[in-house]
Amino acid sequence: MNELSGIVLQNVYFRYKNREAYVIKGITGFIKPGTTLSIIGTTGCGKSTLAMLIAGIYSPTRGQIWIEGQRPDILLGKTLFYVHSNPHIFIGTIQDNITLWDKFPAVDIKKALRICQLDDLDLHMQVGEGRGELSLGQKQRIALARAIIRQPKVLILDEATSGLDSKTEEKIFRHLLNMKHLTLIIISHRLSTIKSSDKVWVMKDGTIVSSGAHQELLHKCDEYIKLFEKQIIT
Repeated sequence: MNELSGIVLQNVYFRYKNREAYVIKGITGFIKPGTTLSIIGTTGCGKSTLAMLIAGIYSPTRGQIWIEGQRPDILLGKTLFYVHSNPHIFIGTIQDNITLWDKFPAVDIKKALRICQLDDLDLHMQVGEGRGELSLGQKQRIALARAIIRQPKVLILDEATSGLDSKTEEKIFRHLLNMKHLTLIIISHRLSTIKSSDKVWVMKDGTIVSSGAHQELLHKCDEYIKLFEKQIIT
């Protein structure tokens, strides 16, 4: 397969400004288009930093990242979307927060609501800064719908469903996994999500220590087994 059609990481290093220590250390990898990747590891191993590098929010200190042969920051907000665990809600209606005041056909709005399990919310409800109380799970689903309605080719979810119950999360991921041509990158601690991924990257101290599918890693990766046994993946 032509690597220009996927996501390529070439010897990627990253450190924050005014810090000497590297948070990401020499990561090389390839993510096939249309597949699902889970990135796992203990707190502080560099998962979110790596996700933001792939999203183009950060730029590598050394090394390169290419998506479809282009830099991620060029694609961010166009065909590449990053959703994190505590999304911002703007002053306006729920529909405004999904469309961001852009024009979308009603059928596209309805589809995004169905995928993100938002059918129970009033689209005309005013929210933001004390207007209309929303739970964390509702905020996360609105942010996810905000990305889904724009038909992403690459979607990065950084604990973006942490506020949902497992049944709702499972329904959402069932829809996402059935979306053709979507490359999905997930940071999650839920085993059900990780098991459904095509590939898992196991991180430790800023590096990828192992890569493979769930069952494969259970047989070959001590770090993955430790995470499993300690129920860090739950």
